[in-house]
Amino acid sequence: MYSGSNPDSGLKFSHNHKYLLLLTSSVVDSFFIHIKWEMKSMKVAIVSSDGKVINQHFGKASKFFIFEVDCGKIQFLEVRETTPLCGSSDSGHADDLLSRIVSLISDCDALLCSRIGSRPQEELKKKGIKAIEAPYFIDEALKDMSKCE
Repeated sequence: MYSGSNPDSGLKFSHNHKYLLLLTSSVVDSFFIHIKWEMKSMKVAIVSSDGKVINQHFGKASKFFIFEVDCGKIQFLEVRETTPLCGSSDSGHADDLLSRIVSLISDCDALLCSRIGSRPQEELKKKGIKAIEAPYFIDEALKDMSKCE
């Protein structure tokens, strides 16, 4: 990592990997939060019925495919099974089930699904998980997320 400043513009910069970051003293804190998201590897939970296409609503998920993406590298980690939130009257109160599902993927940074309701989206956000509606092929969506540029 290297860093320095440009006295003419008053801007400070640092270079780490392929990122060039321009920081001013008034926005340093918000940039550091953004940098951490951009620079670290990311664990992603995907809602899919077949492991190929992001083709299920969050509430219908019976399993999550878990991947790690990092600067062009994509690694499949595991499948985590769950009881679907919608249509699961045998599984207790819906709020309890939602909490269990969110806990199941609480180590993930993002969730990709075809659709998601506002309540589950809010609960995921509270845990720092970014919910993204992305009804695409899994490999294409993960390639886009793993780009370093």
